[in-house]
Amino acid sequence: MEPTLGQIKEYLVAHNVSLEESLLETNDNFQLYGENSEAEKYFQYYLEHSVEIHEWLNKQEEQVVKKM
Repeated sequence: MEPTLGQIKEYLVAHNVSLEESLLETNDNFQLYGENSEAEKYFQYYLEHSVEIHEWLNKQEEQVVKKM
């Protein structure tokens, strides 16, 4: 399952990652999240770092299960 925008933001905060405008592709036709350029930056980052984000989310889920 793909992460939500909130989960991507949580990953960035946890890893002290700051998004720059340069992360966005210059192709105006490339839109993952409609006209919202802020959300677009997050999903562009996700496309480039999906493996790391999924590994982190899986570890987070394992920790929650262990606490139960």
